[in-house]
Amino acid sequence: MDDTQPDSESEPNGESNLALILKELRELRKDFGQQLSGIKEDISKIGKRVEEAEERINGAENRIQSSKDVLTELVKLQMQTEAKLTDLEGRSRRENVRIHGVKEGAEEGTASVIAFVEDFLAKSLELPPSIALNIERAHRALAPKPPNEAPPRSIVFKFSSYTVKEDVLKRAWQKKGFDFQGKRIQLDHDNAPEEGTVVYGSVEEATLDMAKRGIPVTVVKKTTSLLDQISRMTWRSSEKRGNRGTTRTNQGFKERLHAYRRSVLLEKSARITRNARIITMNGVIENVSTYVRRCPQCHMIYRYQEWQDSLHNFDDHVILSLELCVYLRASLQNNVSVSKVLNSLEVVRKVTFPARDTILHGYMHFEALTTNDYSYSCVCCGYYPPVVVMDLHKRSVQLACDLKEASENYIGEVNIEEFWDSVHHEMIARGFFQSRAKNSFAANPSFEHWGPWIGKNTRKSDTVLNTEFKKVSSSKSSPEAELSMVSEDRLVDELKKQKVSNVRKLCMACNLDSKGSRDDLVNRLREEMKTRHGYDKIFQKIWGASGGWSVILCPHGVVYSLKFNLRAESPRDFTDLLLSWKHLPNASIYDFARGLATHANLRFPASLPFKPHEGRLAASTHDDITAAQNNKLKVSLPWITQMLKTPDEDGHPLTGSSNHYVLYDEVHEGNTKDPQEVLRRINVVPELQDDVSCGTHCEDITKCDKVGPCQASWKLQTHPAQEQLKEEQLQPHPADVSVGKDVEKTMEAPTSKIVQDCKKAAEWVVAHTHLCTR
Repeated sequence: MDDTQPDSESEPNGESNLALILKELRELRKDFGQQLSGIKEDISKIGKRVEEAEERINGAENRIQSSKDVLTELVKLQMQTEAKLTDLEGRSRRENVRIHGVKEGAEEGTASVIAFVEDFLAKSLELPPSIALNIERAHRALAPKPPNEAPPRSIVFKFSSYTVKEDVLKRAWQKKGFDFQGKRIQLDHDNAPEEGTVVYGSVEEATLDMAKRGIPVTVVKKTTSLLDQISRMTWRSSEKRGNRGTTRTNQGFKERLHAYRRSVLLEKSARITRNARIITMNGVIENVSTYVRRCPQCHMIYRYQEWQDSLHNFDDHVILSLELCVYLRASLQNNVSVSKVLNSLEVVRKVTFPARDTILHGYMHFEALTTNDYSYSCVCCGYYPPVVVMDLHKRSVQLACDLKEASENYIGEVNIEEFWDSVHHEMIARGFFQSRAKNSFAANPSFEHWGPWIGKNTRKSDTVLNTEFKKVSSSKSSPEAELSMVSEDRLVDELKKQKVSNVRKLCMACNLDSKGSRDDLVNRLREEMKTRHGYDKIFQKIWGASGGWSVILCPHGVVYSLKFNLRAESPRDFTDLLLSWKHLPNASIYDFARGLATHANLRFPASLPFKPHEGRLAASTHDDITAAQNNKLKVSLPWITQMLKTPDEDGHPLTGSSNHYVLYDEVHEGNTKDPQEVLRRINVVPELQDDVSCGTHCEDITKCDKVGPCQASWKLQTHPAQEQLKEEQLQPHPADVSVGKDVEKTMEAPTSKIVQDCKKAAEWVVAHTHLCTR
């Protein structure tokens, strides 16, 4: 048989197999269709349920939002009600007085507490018989009687007359307290409590405070062992049996305590940016991520500010290493600016740092958050230098805003602590606002809230003078206006300090030829100043437009007072500074000495600040003036170097003298054409010539960008403390102890370790529980 012949029997079997496969495929298709129909039906049902759930969620959210709005209004209403209740309670206590310190039981043996208080006040305050106290009620404070070792309860009593109460309090305060039965007694108003409910952080804190208040409780001590802590944290039922409702009562306490929990977990970290930068001494670390977390209850924002990582977060985009911050501080104390420090680091590290202003603001943000003690002084002059040098620094500084006139009730006094606190707040807030215009804490210039810097030990009090709002223009005819008039020579001297470009612009403004050298331009302006119109125009352009810093230094270059002038500098500025001092210097060296002395004496004619001879060194006689003009007059002031054996009344604490002179420096002694002003020349005083010499002149202050210790034009010639002065004047500010330790560790670490720590701290991953205190 031939093998190639097809098998006729296999063909029917193949056809049957194909038919079977087609049948199974049709059945499978049918099953799939049925299943898909069921799935579609299920999906449709799920969609309806999701829509229903969304509607319910939206309704719940609307109800929650409405509840929040209602609660917010209720809280506001409650706060208003509490304020009104406190006010009403305070008004009801206006005739009440509290006596603190009287022993428990001291009133026993008298007819009543009223009789005890009346007899006690009459004897202790030595009241005259004409004063009728008329006490209506008197009793101890409403509290349990404290133990013997606890402070006694105060005695509260009510007068029938408010005027009698004020008279009694005034007499008590004038005595500044008195003793009774070996205890110090104080009288004060019976003020209404404003602190409300006191919330304690722990049982230990609560029981300790209550025991101090005299409440008989057992002080719970802080647990030390782990077993005690676990037992304290566990909720247990009362061990007493037979009390009905104990379990339910404890459960109610538990729920109420949970409602007043003080600590809650913060929300998940939210990234602010991926492009933050860490500025270190070794360079700039780019592409750093910073995060914040939020409290779910009070919505307080917690940003990265962990100094333990040796980093200071300025604005979540710029982070400074503490090593750099401390280095900038040391550089500034040695008269090296921030920009110069960064320029040097760029050259050494071969990197480019961010904008100088940004780093400066970040460093100021660091200083504003650091505790500093600004109680330094010159080691030779102490807090009250007997000789001071005064001049204007940075004359070209100008204000870029319009000043509002002061209110009618403003008397020219400002609280220096409040002003500088507001400056600190602005520095801190710069890290939270993108621009100064949006900064709600910005300390904008104003006559009523603009204070100088005067050391806390040098000034009389926190309230200092600032009467710039009384400055008058030169066109007004008044003694102060005539005094404020600047001589042509002084104005020409000011012109020579200006840039040539500014002098050319001034010539063009005065319709003068603007070509030629500086001397040619100044000579043309000098001729123009001979007319009143030309003088006023040049004065407003050059002198009247400049603010600058009024600086008062001791002869050794230590700055004691600094003020940014809102208007043009005048003797009024330095008068405000000097009269805010606790002790007026014996000799004040100023380039407009006549104006300073005359202005101060006109303001206070009853007690002349500068005397004798209106602050001159001798009487204005013909012989003395002639001798001074010929350099033959010498007026010795020995108390400058050695204190008087018998100090004058109200004498200076270092010299003992009550004389106060205003003198010209060598360069500006020709600013006035008044012959008697030669009696203000500094070369008339031998002691000033022996102990102090003018290396160049006071103009160095205005030209120098580094007004600081040992940098001014006056220097000490021979003094035993000169070397000590150089070593002790520039001391580092005492920063926060923890910061100092972290910085010290960072500076000791190798460079690679610092970079690793910075990179590790940059990606802020919260590894511990952050708590929010409400």
